[in-house]
Amino acid sequence: MKSIRMESDSIGSLEVPAEALWGIHSKRAVENFPLTNRPVNKGLIHAFAAVKLAAIRTNQAIRKWSDDLISPEHVNRLGSKTESNN
Repeated sequence: MKSIRMESDSIGSLEVPAEALWGIHSKRAVENFPLTNRPVNKGLIHAFAAVKLAAIRTNQAIRKWSDDLISPEHVNRLGSKTESNN
């Protein structure tokens, strides 16, 4: 007899093998979307990678932009501070 664990989500509860590294959401996905045993198209994988790389670069640029804006150089330009409503 295999040991199981019970997992719950907003839909209900399901049995999952105790040793499984996945949980209820993965089990529901497998049940709801049958596998075709066809590999994912390499073009799709490259497209996902390109989108992720663009997101990484954008996040890095935003982080640098934010760091630049809070540098003392910019803070000292406020003068009387009326421009910033302080």
